[in-house]
Amino acid sequence: MMSEDLYTQRISALLARLPERLRKGIQWLLEPSRKWVRIPSGLLFCVGGLLGFLPVLGFWMLPVGILLLSEDFPPFRRLSMRGLDWVARKRPGWLEPPAGSPPPGNPPDASSGGPA
Repeated sequence: MMSEDLYTQRISALLARLPERLRKGIQWLLEPSRKWVRIPSGLLFCVGGLLGFLPVLGFWMLPVGILLLSEDFPPFRRLSMRGLDWVARKRPGWLEPPAGSPPPGNPPDASSGGPA
């Protein structure tokens, strides 16, 4: 079983690969005070994923729902840890930062190179 630090590191690496607007939305959802939004959203994503054979919904919604619910429920945390472990084995490039971007958690220094 992977540690919480490794779980957080892998989630951060996946978030770093997303477009900025989507990344900010997910980071907003992952804040502890957003539990009231995260749980219903996670449940809706899971239900949508189970109905993925329908035209508008998709099976991609199920892992998103599990990741959202994993922030609040230990059984979903174990599922998401197993999923992230699979990603690390089968698609290790997904957990590497995209080319030309700073490592997760290290924003570029805004004070260097710009006018004062």
